[in-house]
Amino acid sequence: MIWQIGLAFFVSGFAGLMHEIVWSKLLASLIGTTAHAQAAVLVVYMGGLALGSVIYGRRSDRRGRSLRTYMYLEVGIAAYCAGLPLFLSGASELYVWAASYVFESSQLKFVLRFALALLTIIVPAIMMGGTLPLLARHFILHPGQTRARVAALYALNNFGAVAGAAVAGFVTLPGLGVYPSLVIASGMNLVAAVLVLPHIAEGRDTLEHETPNIPVEKTAPVRGYSEAIYGATLVSLLLSGFAAMAYEVVFIRVISLSFGATTFSFTVMLMSFIAGIGLGSLIVMQIRVERPLWLLGVCQLVAAVAFLAATPLMARLPYYVGLVRISAHEAGDSFLLYQLGKAALCLVVLLVPTMCLGASFPLVTAIQARQPHRIGSLVGATYACNTVGNVLGVLVTTLFLLPGLGMLGSFHVAIALSFASGLVVLVVATEAPISRRAFAASGAVVALAVYASNGLDWPTPILHSFNHLRMRSAPSPDKSAEEVERHPASSFESWKRYFLMPEPSIVQIEEESHASVMVADSRGILSLVVNTKTDASTALIDMETQVLLAHLPLFLQPDARDLLVVGYGSGISLGSAMTHPVQRADLVEISGGVMDVDPAFAPHNYNVLSDPRVHVYVDDAQSFLRTVPRTYDAVICQPSNPWISGIAGLFTTEFFELARSKMNPGGVFTLWFQAYEQSEEGVQLILRTFQAVFPHITLFVESNYNDILAVGSVEALPVDFVEIEDRFDLPDVRNDLARIGISNVMSLLSHHAVPPDVVPTMLGSGPVNSTLRQYLEYISIRAKFVGTVSELIQENSLFLLDDGRSQVDRYTEFRAGRGEPVTANERELAAEHMSTRSRYREEHTSILTKRADARPADSAPATRPSRGAVLAPRDVGRYEASMWAQRFKSEGDTDRGRAYTLRLLSLGKQGKYR
Repeated sequence: MIWQIGLAFFVSGFAGLMHEIVWSKLLASLIGTTAHAQAAVLVVYMGGLALGSVIYGRRSDRRGRSLRTYMYLEVGIAAYCAGLPLFLSGASELYVWAASYVFESSQLKFVLRFALALLTIIVPAIMMGGTLPLLARHFILHPGQTRARVAALYALNNFGAVAGAAVAGFVTLPGLGVYPSLVIASGMNLVAAVLVLPHIAEGRDTLEHETPNIPVEKTAPVRGYSEAIYGATLVSLLLSGFAAMAYEVVFIRVISLSFGATTFSFTVMLMSFIAGIGLGSLIVMQIRVERPLWLLGVCQLVAAVAFLAATPLMARLPYYVGLVRISAHEAGDSFLLYQLGKAALCLVVLLVPTMCLGASFPLVTAIQARQPHRIGSLVGATYACNTVGNVLGVLVTTLFLLPGLGMLGSFHVAIALSFASGLVVLVVATEAPISRRAFAASGAVVALAVYASNGLDWPTPILHSFNHLRMRSAPSPDKSAEEVERHPASSFESWKRYFLMPEPSIVQIEEESHASVMVADSRGILSLVVNTKTDASTALIDMETQVLLAHLPLFLQPDARDLLVVGYGSGISLGSAMTHPVQRADLVEISGGVMDVDPAFAPHNYNVLSDPRVHVYVDDAQSFLRTVPRTYDAVICQPSNPWISGIAGLFTTEFFELARSKMNPGGVFTLWFQAYEQSEEGVQLILRTFQAVFPHITLFVESNYNDILAVGSVEALPVDFVEIEDRFDLPDVRNDLARIGISNVMSLLSHHAVPPDVVPTMLGSGPVNSTLRQYLEYISIRAKFVGTVSELIQENSLFLLDDGRSQVDRYTEFRAGRGEPVTANERELAAEHMSTRSRYREEHTSILTKRADARPADSAPATRPSRGAVLAPRDVGRYEASMWAQRFKSEGDTDRGRAYTLRLLSLGKQGKYR
């Protein structure tokens, strides 16, 4: 019946990893989704494990009945976690109350969140930490059994954790949600408890059973190591634990940049890392170890050398995962094959070094366990030492190494710690001849020298690449040999030529805890690349979205004075918004790296961060909104793509409700989301969720229908064309709109796609996206993989359908009712604006041409810019001067074109943007 206890610990590991993953989802509403917040969850979890292992290790030696105590712990974990949502709710309320007093101090708010997370999950974490020393106390009857039996338990627990990560990451969270996943994990704790009941029922859980015929008070040490050696092995284990988590944090960054920062990518990486540790323990259990000190030292050195040897493969991971993606598409868009391929790549990189790391704990435990009556406490203390190293590794790497040294520097620190861990033991490993120890150390030094001379640039293909996640197809068979050779899938060198940003084009790179941020200049176009994905740029098509995102809500709600912007990007949206008479704008941005690269974009966003009306908060948006003491007239939200881990939280009913609670009556919420790499189901889910909180939604689009701008409100918004024209005529506003080719109100309104009364017909049936059931994240990951483009908005666009209900038609009716019909010139300007870029330029142009009640022969010249009037050169801003100079030159009016060009040059020399 021993197998039942082993199975119980496998199930316990399964439940433990599920709990860790689910807790991070639950705690996101309390502490946020920043890298620091996620590190805080790990620190509390691992700190609890360390504390529990010490407490229950000592308890098992003193009181016996360790198996019974183990059963009680498993039941206690299940019971506590069943009430965890209630505890979290109370902690959240307490946080909102307390944080209101320290709102302006981000450090104090983080300390408060950390303290509440500590109070919330420390109890079950402590109970989890006690399980290993308790079972070790039950199984190990003599110190000589320690290595094999601790290794067996540790391996079983880790293999259970791999299974738990797979089930939580791929099955229960995507398919059932957070609460059912929590219930399943708690149920597995109960299963573990039930599995040990037969042993307890048969009375095989007494101190006499655990230490038969051993007088506790007379037991002497078994091994002959000195105290210095015992101390050296604990130092080695501490350093190894630190290095292990430093490697993991660095590899998470490598995976984010290579595979895409998706939940599934993190899951396969975590599974691979833990599987390697489990295999290392399993090998230690199977082999005969006569010189544990020697083997421990060699394992640490081999781990470091294996990571160094893996760096060429790590550098090529973005290329290899692209080949896996192509193979998965050729196999019928097999998403499963794609995930298996990613897992295989992770295993190839991580297997050998993590196996060496996994061997460390049972080896050190075997060395430390020298007295039978202290088996539990020594196993617990050794486990605590390893876990404290893990805690330090997470904290130091996340808070200091990544922001200060970057990915490469953090990796080098981990390598140095692995070397130090091995050398500390080899110095005292008198079991092996000094010549053998010197040879091992020399071999490691040689490997380090080879790496230093050849491998220091391995992060370059990872950090400097962009948009490589869109490589989905191999070269066509009908292509020439030269074309095939140039295709990025043909070779790593071709891939680099296609996806790697040339060094001279890189303006700035910032590595921080949350992301790697790059600014690149390609032929005068700046791009903001976050974790290899372009999130903003000065390309015209992106400028159109960024500028419209700011102006549309402020045209529709011209009385808005207090503004909240979620997400900074290039800062262009915020800069455009500040051309309106806004009194205060709060900006909340999760990535400090994005803020650090702002100087590159400052000339394009009017140096908006120097505007005294702008107040910057580097924080998670949900955490910010929960405690901000102000309310807003308008909220502009520009999240990245929802397939990125954590982003889908900004598309939930909870987030929208939180924003609504901080909005003044008549306020508007504007949401930017993408139709590209998104399915019809995903777009419908976004709109259903948005409308559940903001019933009145008006949809606008950029010219190609790739980016959707949804303006939502609780009450119907009256569209006041008088106010719109007056606002358009403000010099800063019209100049800013000119940079995307909008020269009159008709051009602005031509971006209207779907009015509020039509949106409900598009939604379909189905659920909404919530914090506890984040359907959108998983739908979007699959849409990203396939590369689908939703045409839902295009198919329901009233503008293209021409049924008379678009804002263009209503504006035309408004003008006709005032006896001031839209002129041919206004119509032509709008048609020209849409025809220059739109995928649907012919439809747009023909519809605009036949619309509008205009009699060209009778139309009076326009008298105001909102209706297409061209102001004198001295009265226009920089972007207006550029727009009119190009227009007149294209029309052959060289004199007027020259006049506006001279105005442009004069403004440029003076450094003015108005």
